[in-house]
Amino acid sequence: MARDKQLHEKRNEAVKQAYERIKKQQPKWRYQEWLNHVADQFFLDSKTISKIIHGTYEREKEKEKHQSGQISIYDQLGSDE
Repeated sequence: MARDKQLHEKRNEAVKQAYERIKKQQPKWRYQEWLNHVADQFFLDSKTISKIIHGTYEREKEKEKHQSGQISIYDQLGSDE
């Protein structure tokens, strides 16, 4: 597996854990407040956080890549690293 993909997977898992943690710490907050809090921690947009939490982030990135015809260097190298 390419390093780039592994980093994204780790980041996404950390985002999900941070989201669950803030939900427990601040149960009276609204959904958007939870998203904004996590977004600030990870320097990401709240929409990206929402996509990560709901599992749509990777699917959308793959769809965009296939539509644009882009291939990253990590895709070319394969998983031999």
